Amino acid sequence: EPVAPSVFTPKPAAATPVAAAPVVQEAPKAPPPPPERSGMVLNELSRGEMEARRRALEGSKAREAEDRQRAQEDAKRRAEEEERRKRERDESARRQAEEEARLQAEAESRRRAEEEARRRAPQAADVATADDEE
Repeated sequence: EPVAPSVFTPKPAAATPVAAAPVVQEAPKAPPPPPERSGMVLNELSRGEMEARRRALEGSKAREAEDRQRAQEDAKRRAEEEERRKRERDESARRQAEEEARLQAEAESRRRAEEEARRRAPQAADVATADDEE
């Protein structure tokens, strides 16, 4: 049987392998800049449009200044109102405490008067019976 010649011939064994040079990887390149946008083209403003924008901006600034002034006045008014309410609450609490003290003093005075009357009542009864016996 004839042997077909081998199409592939084995490579001769390499002698001792030589240390391969380290492979240097290139730093990744920055992505290319994006192409310029093909957005809308703004038209130049006419003199009248620029004047209208300027007036609108001035009006806006004036309104903001008025709003700030109004907010400051409102804050001041609220602070004054709160202070007035606090004074009224304090005054009311003081009057209520005075009224309670007065009522307590009256009750104590009434109690003492009643005790004194009870203490004198038996003496008065004794005097009355002594007068009746005579």
